[in-house]
Amino acid sequence: MPASYSPQLYILINKEGIKFGFCYGHHIDDKNEMVLSALTKEKFILLKKSLDNDKDLCFFNSANEEVTARPEKLFGKDERIIIKTDKDIVDNWSSSSLLIREFYKDNIPENIEEIIQNTLFNLKDFFLSLLPINKIINKNESDPQPLTQIHLDINKIKAALNGAGLHTSDRLILRLVGSLLTKPFVILTGLFGFWQNKACSSFLLCG
Repeated sequence: MPASYSPQLYILINKEGIKFGFCYGHHIDDKNEMVLSALTKEKFILLKKSLDNDKDLCFFNSANEEVTARPEKLFGKDERIIIKTDKDIVDNWSSSSLLIREFYKDNIPENIEEIIQNTLFNLKDFFLSLLPINKIINKNESDPQPLTQIHLDINKIKAALNGAGLHTSDRLILRLVGSLLTKPFVILTGLFGFWQNKACSSFLLCG
């Protein structure tokens, strides 16, 4: 499913700093099932759990601006929706809702990688609950298409990488595969150098 038609877990770095967390894609509106279903009992429990597990996770709703219209900006605490009761979530939930953490460039902690991983992992169950795993939406057709499920064998992927002379941790492989399953377009960046004595450089990987 194209990212702009689905919920997203994202990391965005801009001139002001870094923000990361959950948002809906640009082409999702307030009447979309993935927006309305977030307030049903089972999924709302997962949403509340994410907020309860991370007190620094901020709830924003950019109802007056498109979510994707301000990637160069941080929201700032003044725009945060303060949650005192469940009603504060229900009354403000829409396709413009965001669950994010953000840091200005002069205040980024040294353990930012750990914070990002923990934040996205905390949102994982809620995010996955929203995905229509039994269908995909084809923007060129009016009817949903059935989703063909395949068995994913991480060990085969690891063996193929090892066979190509690329040796890395199982955790990194899982993160890469998870990224490709979420959005089949992943950019891997880094300095030119050597990885386990094999020449490598920045490259782009498309699924």
